[in-house]
Amino acid sequence: MQSTWQNLFHDTDHYLQSLKTFGAACGEFAVYVQWMETIIQETVVPKLKGALDQQGDLRVMGVGSGSGLMDYKLLVTLLQQFPRITNCVLEPLEEQLMKYHSLIESQALEQRGVNFEWRQQTIEQYEKAGSSAKFHFIIAMHVLYYFDNLEDSLMYLYSILKPGGIIMVVISSDDSGTSRFRSHMGPYHETYSVTSSADVRNVLDHHGISYSQHHERFHVNITSCFDDASEEGSMVLDFLNHVTKFKESATEDLKQQVLERLASSECSETTGDEILLNNDCDTIIISKPR
Repeated sequence: MQSTWQNLFHDTDHYLQSLKTFGAACGEFAVYVQWMETIIQETVVPKLKGALDQQGDLRVMGVGSGSGLMDYKLLVTLLQQFPRITNCVLEPLEEQLMKYHSLIESQALEQRGVNFEWRQQTIEQYEKAGSSAKFHFIIAMHVLYYFDNLEDSLMYLYSILKPGGIIMVVISSDDSGTSRFRSHMGPYHETYSVTSSADVRNVLDHHGISYSQHHERFHVNITSCFDDASEEGSMVLDFLNHVTKFKESATEDLKQQVLERLASSECSETTGDEILLNNDCDTIIISKPR
């Protein structure tokens, strides 16, 4: 990796801006929410009902919950079946944690039966703190890429599940264009972990842990990435490469390689004037025996 490159995580403001831009390019939030809610209702809730003491709270942990937009939707869905929920939120970025807190206040979710514990921590910091808490349901959506050690942290999460509990992992599919792009460009980067659903399955299979997988197709409109004058395109490239100001920092040769790889049929499809990056996701439901 070029020494002049800056890891996107070292510039919080730029990271959050590029994340927001990437999310807008996805443009399928409503579909994504519906997919998650369906999995919760049809797969997660029936399992949790068997694990929960009818007199107790449903104990939930959100790992890397960000601004809380998705976790909030899932909590509302869970409230339809579990009237009392205790939710431990892990989010290392203060700005994101504050946004999540503001969202909960604006929706009066605490008055509707959810108690929150806010922790500005990574999963590694939480584990090091030595909490003895156990959970029925752990949400880990698009966060496993950032674990220092995937196997160690995934097994730690499994260890803090109550019997009959569930971990819901949402992650890029190993068949997605996003994963293919990052795997191909990985040798040029040291700023992110090229982690996909295949890596999660490998860990679980190695430890003999039961799981099911649910696949869904998504796309990201990356057309703007090919417009040198587009600020939006620059932000999307920064997020995909996890490099601050990638276009300004990379050599012309590497920029060309990146754009060619993104536009290739292995990663994307062209529809009219648009280039759509395959961003398929897998939800892996990990179950702990009762």
